[in-house]
Amino acid sequence: MITKWKSFLQQNATAWKVSAAGKWQVLVHNNYHPHYTGLSLFWFHNDDRFPRVVTKICRQPELLSREFTNLSQAYSCAPGLVPRPLHVGLEGDFWLLWMEGVPGIPLAPQRRWKAPTLCSLVSMLSSLHNAFRHQVTVRDCRYQRTVTAPLDSLAQFGASLAIRELCGRVARQASPGWLDSQPVIPQHGDLFRSNVLISGDQWHVVDWESFGMLDLPGYDLITILCSLLFESGPLPEQWNPSLVRQIPALMKTYVWYLGIAPPDISILLPLALANWFHLQWCDGRKAFATRMYLFTQHYAENSIQWHSIFLGQDLSGSTNVEVGAP
Repeated sequence: MITKWKSFLQQNATAWKVSAAGKWQVLVHNNYHPHYTGLSLFWFHNDDRFPRVVTKICRQPELLSREFTNLSQAYSCAPGLVPRPLHVGLEGDFWLLWMEGVPGIPLAPQRRWKAPTLCSLVSMLSSLHNAFRHQVTVRDCRYQRTVTAPLDSLAQFGASLAIRELCGRVARQASPGWLDSQPVIPQHGDLFRSNVLISGDQWHVVDWESFGMLDLPGYDLITILCSLLFESGPLPEQWNPSLVRQIPALMKTYVWYLGIAPPDISILLPLALANWFHLQWCDGRKAFATRMYLFTQHYAENSIQWHSIFLGQDLSGSTNVEVGAP
C-alpha cells in the first residue's frame, strides 16, 4: 500500500510543484483521535530535515474533505503560516489528504519561557487572525453557537453551583449586542503546543480540522496559553511562574492588534473556557471535557486569581495593564 501511495506522489509531484526526481522516504505516524483512528505519512525527499509532503489517511471521507476545505481557506488568507493543500481523494479503500510539508518542530515545553519566543508566537497568532477577519462572513446562529449552547452545556454537565452561577453571569454579560460588537474571526479551534511548529523565527500552524467552528476572538490565544500552563499542573498555584508573569503583556499585544476592548477580555476568558469544554464534549472527548469542567470550576471559584494572571489585575480588581502599541 505504501508503495502505491509513493507512486501516486511521484506521479503528481510535478503538478504539485514538489520535487519529482530524487529519493523519497516515508515515516508512518499513528494519528489517534477519540472518534476515529487514522495514519499520517511524512514524506522526506533526499536528505531533507523536514517532510516535503504530508499525507493524512482515514476511512471517513467527510473528515478529510472538511479539513481540505478548511486548509484551502486558511492557506488562501495566510500562505506563509499554513501548509499548502495539494489533493484529497479516494485511493483504494482509504481517503487521503495530501498537503505540502512545512519546516519546523512542535514548540517544546520550557522550564523558563523566554519573552522573545512567546512574543513571536502571539504576534504570529495576531497576524493570522487579522488575515482571517477580512475574508469571512458571519455564520448563521452565531449567538447560539458561541454563547447559549456552550453555557447551557457547561451548566448542565455537573453539580457545581459556582459553575451555574458563572454561566448565568456570563450569559447576562455576553448579550447579543455585545457579541455583535466582537470581530468575527474564525479560530483554528485546536491550538495547542503540538499544532504549532517553529523553525528559527518561522512559525507554521497545522491540523485544521476544527477551523471555523468558532469565530470568537481570543479563543485560540486563551486555549494555547492555558494548555502551556496546564503542562506544569492543573491549578494556578502550580503554573510555570516564568510564563505566568508574561501573560498580561501577551494578552495586551493581542487585544491591541485585533482592536478588542480590554474590558471584553473578562467576558471572553470564561466564554472561551465554556466553548473549549463544549467542543470537547461534542467531539466525544469525555475525559478531556471532564478536566475542562474542573478547570472552569476553579475559575468560577477563583475568578480574581485568574483575572490577575490573564489580565494583570491585582486582588482589588484594578487593572495594571494599559492597552497600547506593544
